[in-house]
Amino acid sequence: MVAGRRIPDSAKAQLVEVGGPTTPRLIERAVPQSEAEPALLTSRGPLYRLTAQADLDDPAERSSFGVEPETGAVHHVMPGGEAWFATPGVGARLDVLHCYGGRVTASELLGEPDGP
Repeated sequence: MVAGRRIPDSAKAQLVEVGGPTTPRLIERAVPQSEAEPALLTSRGPLYRLTAQADLDDPAERSSFGVEPETGAVHHVMPGGEAWFATPGVGARLDVLHCYGGRVTASELLGEPDGP
């Protein structure tokens, strides 16, 4: 799926090797697009969709993460299409998610904030 994308080769390799990881309370599911051209419409222009998250209180409100063509920068895309810079590339994003996911998984408070 990533072979035809206009992103740096290192980003392609990382996406093929690691895929789109999910992270508790941040990323609900990986939804990589199958189209060769960017399909996630944002205020920064079209991005390649990586993941999606539904608002737990309002499933109609969805945010996404996408990769910018050419640069490989990752943006968090709000439900209305506003793109916020997240990381300079796929590798940095994976590092952040690994660290965050490990902390949430290991913490009873972060893993179940509404619990007893």
